[in-house]
Amino acid sequence: MKKELVVRLSEKEVLRILRILTDQDEKEALVFLKEYFEEKIEESLKPPCGPETAKALKAKLEVKPENNSK
Repeated sequence: MKKELVVRLSEKEVLRILRILTDQDEKEALVFLKEYFEEKIEESLKPPCGPETAKALKAKLEVKPENNSK
């Protein structure tokens, strides 16, 4: 996994972010994150070589809830 991910935003995307921040629109913020960043992040999680896919790597990174019931 890369240590950092650099993304370029178009003028339209910057304006969309500013509108989201101004309106404090949480739903639109989530839609934007899914539309714009999800694919880029998935791509950055892919190892440079090997059989693992981004989904397999993400599964390894997920925190599993502890089962404290006895």
